[in-house]
Amino acid sequence: MNSFLQYHLNMLDFHSHLESEHSYMADPWGWLLQLRPTSFYWEDLTKRGDAVDCGAERCVQAITSVGNPFVWWAGFLALFLVVFMALRRNDWRAWAIIAGYGGTYLPWFLFANRTIFTFYTVVIAPFVVLALVYALGLLTQLLPLADPSGSSASSRTQLFRIRAPRWAGALAARRRSARFRGFRGSAGPSEREASDVPVTTVSRGIKFPAVRGSHRGAQGVTGTQDAGSGGKDARARRIGWIIFGVVTTLIVLAAAFWWPVWTGQTVAYWFWRLHMWMPSWV
Repeated sequence: MNSFLQYHLNMLDFHSHLESEHSYMADPWGWLLQLRPTSFYWEDLTKRGDAVDCGAERCVQAITSVGNPFVWWAGFLALFLVVFMALRRNDWRAWAIIAGYGGTYLPWFLFANRTIFTFYTVVIAPFVVLALVYALGLLTQLLPLADPSGSSASSRTQLFRIRAPRWAGALAARRRSARFRGFRGSAGPSEREASDVPVTTVSRGIKFPAVRGSHRGAQGVTGTQDAGSGGKDARARRIGWIIFGVVTTLIVLAAAFWWPVWTGQTVAYWFWRLHMWMPSWV
């Protein structure tokens, strides 16, 4: 255990005082967007004189630490939704993802003026994927929404449904109680009428006693509202599945496209340049 602790103290001391310049050193602010990946290996086989055939006049081998761009870029956008859900609905799943970022990413800002590299994000990658999966799960409504009250109940409703404030429910309860007291104060048939008063439930979860003679109309209005809400839910679900399909397709295609550059295969120089989408990637 002493050796284990000393090993980590040595690493901390090394990184705390390492200030030598490096061409691939990267600021932590750009890590989540992969703005400056590290080049691990580069070899120009044609200039070295090796007899290789890559289908072009100039053949190279390269290994770069750039991650799958669509995983990292979509994960960066998903992080905003994660933070929103953690603060707005107190979702423990969102808080767990944020804790992962906090433990693996934020400490590096204490060493932002030292010589550090983008490939340190290898320990952040699992939480980037979790953030992306969490966001896609909510958009497709495959992942139930957390109950902000802290109970075990959950729903599959829309993400940004507007809910009635708590005082509205209390106000409705007082009005309903006052009406029932008025019915009970009457004689004879009024008592029977009080027990027969229909109750209409609106989509926000607040119950109001309906006026006699308009119960059927109230049901029709409520049904129309529910149908409209169902249509919005279905439309939001379709949009979510479209986003899911586009993101996953781009991730799979990018993985196949970058595989030669991740594994150091012999490729044409123009093919390698095709992977350098940003000047900072070279």
